[in-house]
Amino acid sequence: GVRGFYKDIFDYAAFRHLRLDRSVDLYVNLDYGSVRGFEVILTKSATGHYSGSLGYTFQIAKGRSSDPKAAQATPQLFGLPRETRLSFDQEHTLNLFLGYRIGPNEEYNVFGIPLNNWGVSATWNFGSGFPYTPFNTSATLEDLYLANSGDGPYTSEVNFSAYKGFQILTGLNVIITLDV
Repeated sequence: GVRGFYKDIFDYAAFRHLRLDRSVDLYVNLDYGSVRGFEVILTKSATGHYSGSLGYTFQIAKGRSSDPKAAQATPQLFGLPRETRLSFDQEHTLNLFLGYRIGPNEEYNVFGIPLNNWGVSATWNFGSGFPYTPFNTSATLEDLYLANSGDGPYTSEVNFSAYKGFQILTGLNVIITLDV
């Protein structure tokens, strides 16, 4: 499957002071963001005990701020009519799933021992780094344009899962799962 997506997000909440003495604060709907990208997914249905999928997503999330209180923290940046990468933007993600299962009524031997009603799976998620603002000791007005211009380290996560089912009664299958 191949999918493209684009979404304009209007009316994000932003924090505002209603009085100069800051005695009255209010969240108002005036912020903006957008997300666009595509994803490609290859899937193998569960046939011959195996199943799997491989997916890649490319996306760009931009907006005026990642936090409703950004206007309070850096009002000069928020006043600029431009978008920066949002803090939760992760441009590249790769997801892999592999699974193997034997059903409750299937005959399967491991080293001569009959086993059925079990399965194992592994997932791997890999993503590009999240944006951050590089630290600069001599900040100038031009440095405001560097907000979220750096890329953090790549992320990677591997999960393993195994289960064994026990047919207790007809129609009742108790499953014990181990997730690592």
